[in-house]
Amino acid sequence: MKTTKIVEADIGKRALAAVMDLFFAFLLGTAIFAGFSVGLTSSEAGKQTMENVISYQVGSGLYYRDTDGNVKYYDNLVSYDLYEQKIHDYYTVYLTQEVDAQYRTNYDTYWFNVFVLGLDDVKGIYTAEELANRKEPGASTKGLFDYSVEEGIAQYDKMGVPHSSLYDDNGQLRDTSKQWLLEFFYTPNRINAYYNAAGDLNNREFFAEALYQYDRRSTLIPLLIAVPIAAVSFYIVVPLIFRDGRTFGKMIMKLSVIRQDEYKTNRLQIALRQAPSVIVVIVLFAFFSWLNAALVSLGMLIISYLLAIFTPKHRAIHDFLAYTRVVNDRDSFFYRKGEIEQEQLEEKKEIVPPEE
Repeated sequence: MKTTKIVEADIGKRALAAVMDLFFAFLLGTAIFAGFSVGLTSSEAGKQTMENVISYQVGSGLYYRDTDGNVKYYDNLVSYDLYEQKIHDYYTVYLTQEVDAQYRTNYDTYWFNVFVLGLDDVKGIYTAEELANRKEPGASTKGLFDYSVEEGIAQYDKMGVPHSSLYDDNGQLRDTSKQWLLEFFYTPNRINAYYNAAGDLNNREFFAEALYQYDRRSTLIPLLIAVPIAAVSFYIVVPLIFRDGRTFGKMIMKLSVIRQDEYKTNRLQIALRQAPSVIVVIVLFAFFSWLNAALVSLGMLIISYLLAIFTPKHRAIHDFLAYTRVVNDRDSFFYRKGEIEQEQLEEKKEIVPPEE
């Protein structure tokens, strides 16, 4: 007959303890991440990788550097033709002449007319698939642009002009027309020609490589250092050091981890209980983006706690792996080893009452 007393841990307290542990781990991880990120990006090599990114951005003509050295969008140009010229120069000058030869394109003004202004491919140069995937196909349906005409001949290789319907009787663009044109090239918080050009730069191989080199120093390497240290510290080292596999959250909430047969756990069981989930999280952050890794980790946590809610003894996935359960530490009593309890029972049997 067992002499243990077990009071199951309240599922709400377990959830709260998990949130506390996550918060503590997050604080440590954030501090480690920030330290390594600042250190790696402020080094000479780190500064050079950032300068490479900035040189591509400013060189494209789509960004500018303010007096404080910060790179910014052009979000205050009041005339549509200012945006139009910058976007035109990015595609037809910067990408064709100013980048390394292996990354250059053959874009010209006719390409700009077709793929940015949305005019018809009257030369029949491009495939139906290419035309279907152009970034600003809405321009042609809105009737905002047309090919310029000189002496009755359409100038396909010159930049398109606003459609004739946008002018008043005096040959001046209406105020509403100017607004439509400006919104086509740049509208805050909406997809527009300027936004698409900036997105095109971000997707270019030369820029993506420069940005990746900077992200390695500012984000990837610090993340790969911070996550393992924080996770191992709070979810493996702490439970192995303190009694009954308790984390800081469990200590605060007065919870303990015991074996399924109601005896105290050993370090091997605690390691088996804690290590798999930590390893999975580390692998996720090592091979996936931090956002995807965080989402998958959150999904695993939710599944584990749903399992804990609906299983008879509130056992999560790691409890099944390690043959453990979580109990209320304050109200429970259990032996460190089954052998000790057996010895005490044997001692009681040896005490034979005297015969009458």
